[in-house]
Amino acid sequence: MKRSETHDKLLQSLKESLNLLQESYNEFLEAKEYYEGNQLPDYIKTCLHSCYLSVFITL
Repeated sequence: MKRSETHDKLLQSLKESLNLLQESYNEFLEAKEYYEGNQLPDYIKTCLHSCYLSVFITL
């Protein structure tokens, strides 16, 4: 396999992974917005906040 083919496959895989991550992040933001608008126990708010930070740091 040529170097350019390997590079192209790697780049395509990276693009697909980033697209999936972006979709997941968008869904997470929608859920976060919904749940923050409702009265939730503090432990759930803490969990959501931790998840948000994990996703944000990953991006």
